[in-house]
Amino acid sequence: MAVKHKIVAPLVLLLILTIGIFSFQIFAGLITGAEAGTVTLTVVVPAPIPEVTKAAFEGKSFPLEIMPPILIFQLQPGQSKTDTLTIKNKVDRVLDVDFDLADLGDFLAPDIISKIKFSLTAGESIVKNVPVSAVLTKAIGKYYKDVQISVEDFIRQVPVIIQVIPKDKKIDVTVLVETKELLAGSNLIGDAIILSQVPYNFTGTARISVKDAQGRDIIVLNSTRIYLDAFGKVTIPINIKLLKNQRPAIYLLDATVDDLDGNYMASGLDDFTVIRPEGASAQFFAAKGAQFNASALLTILVPLLLLILLLLSKKHRREDVELEDTTTHKSYRLRRRIK
Repeated sequence: MAVKHKIVAPLVLLLILTIGIFSFQIFAGLITGAEAGTVTLTVVVPAPIPEVTKAAFEGKSFPLEIMPPILIFQLQPGQSKTDTLTIKNKVDRVLDVDFDLADLGDFLAPDIISKIKFSLTAGESIVKNVPVSAVLTKAIGKYYKDVQISVEDFIRQVPVIIQVIPKDKKIDVTVLVETKELLAGSNLIGDAIILSQVPYNFTGTARISVKDAQGRDIIVLNSTRIYLDAFGKVTIPINIKLLKNQRPAIYLLDATVDDLDGNYMASGLDDFTVIRPEGASAQFFAAKGAQFNASALLTILVPLLLLILLLLSKKHRREDVELEDTTTHKSYRLRRRIK
């Protein structure tokens, strides 16, 4: 009698382990977020992420469309400027809206009514003025304000950034963001263009940072020394890795130039938005990916693979038995399952 055992289970297990390890490597790469690109300036002070406001994640859809999502003003002491917000009703019912400019404070002229109410029918749009004035506020610098728009149970704060610049400014700074919508953890790419407006050489420092719409630092980069010839220009390329847990919101890429004594000279900024990933699975990876690790995944996989091995072994083990008829001298091969 010749007996052969076909051991299929170990081969199947080896295949499963190979696929599992390969899949895990891909999975781990997704959840840890492999660093891509280069950071031109090293991140030195990542600030705490501000708490999420109640209005940001209510689980409901905001019934108004507001454009643009942010207003940026640049004016000299004594100047006044006006920009507009377009507000559209996105739902099929009448909405009562509160439009509040009170946060502008001293930048709001005394004769301007700070709070008004209006109604919008389904699909209706309205254009509202946002006037700012630097007559009362003359201090050079950046001011972070907002226009508050309330409707039903929602409150939306539209950021208003006001840059008060010197009348005799010697340096001009322009910041340009390449992509206006980015995912958390992706690379923010742009340029800071610094122009001299004086007929002599200038040496100073440039400080690049990512701020939220309230002016709080989210990422601060090392200051870099800059040299400008008379009426010269310097361009600083910017490539910043955003935080992996950076919440969806409007942010500012800011470049500020000081002289060697630390005196403020000029600044520029551009806005961008961190958006939610598309699809539930992407949201899951963004929110939960960092919580996974190899040991936790293997703790789940190993018992599962052992169970598969046991089931396959019972299913596929067979015994081949060879019998011989002593009368006819013919051989017969039988197969039976081994329990």
